[in-house]
Amino acid sequence: MATLSRELEKLFFENNHLQQSEAGELIATPSNFPNNQLPNDRVKVTLSDLLALAGERTFGFLFVLLSFPSALPIPAPGYSVPFGMAMLLLAGQLLVGRDEPWFPKSWQNHGFDVNKVRQVLKVGLPWLRRIESIS
Repeated sequence: MATLSRELEKLFFENNHLQQSEAGELIATPSNFPNNQLPNDRVKVTLSDLLALAGERTFGFLFVLLSFPSALPIPAPGYSVPFGMAMLLLAGQLLVGRDEPWFPKSWQNHGFDVNKVRQVLKVGLPWLRRIESIS
């Protein structure tokens, strides 16, 4: 199995093709394009697309993502509660034996601008590679 960092890099930084939704907007999902690649055009990527890419690593990916704000060198009051509650909900789903996390449909279908996701990944991929190297 390829590392998540490699799959994200391949998906967001290599060329590919788009598919148009029923509403007429351009959408990119892993099943819509060859070799799991996103186009350079502006499109939206949904939360369910990102979680599908993580595969069996979904819970770990979400725990790492939600724990990053707590690792900031300068503490900000109030942010630990929402992130901690989200982690508690994920942990509860693991305790009841779910194979993948459940999210409301509105969250699953929420779109993120690809260009913004790429900006986040440019900063986050080196850190993800470091985490993968020790795990």
